[in-house]
Amino acid sequence: MTFRHLAWVTVLLVGCTSSDDFETKPFDREVVVSENYQQVFSRMNRTYWRCQGEGGGIQVNSQLYPDLGYGEIVQYASMIVQAPQVLIRVEKVPQGARVRIKLANIGAQGFMADGFARWAEGDTRCAPWRQPSSSDT
Repeated sequence: MTFRHLAWVTVLLVGCTSSDDFETKPFDREVVVSENYQQVFSRMNRTYWRCQGEGGGIQVNSQLYPDLGYGEIVQYASMIVQAPQVLIRVEKVPQGARVRIKLANIGAQGFMADGFARWAEGDTRCAPWRQPSSSDT
């Protein structure tokens, strides 16, 4: 299954999920690394855009808030209603960075959370559900 297929399946599965449900849902995974949170955010953001990107009803917003001490990468299903699917929050903590991952209730939740956690730990390979095209590298 290609990422585009997974994106469409995800859009269909979360189409009824409200933003309020997503906001109140607890984070699925948390990883603490010893690197500076801005470096971790930058690496994860570059990897996310290279491996995931936008398209197929998917929209991504990434923003670093240095005055607040965190950055976020948010993926939305943007068909009829903009529904959040993925939230990756990279926070400044005394020992480095805490990466918190929240996924909408989709079938590949654990699989995707594992991939994002590996990115937090320094792996920049695309997850198996999406390999970059030759123009992405």
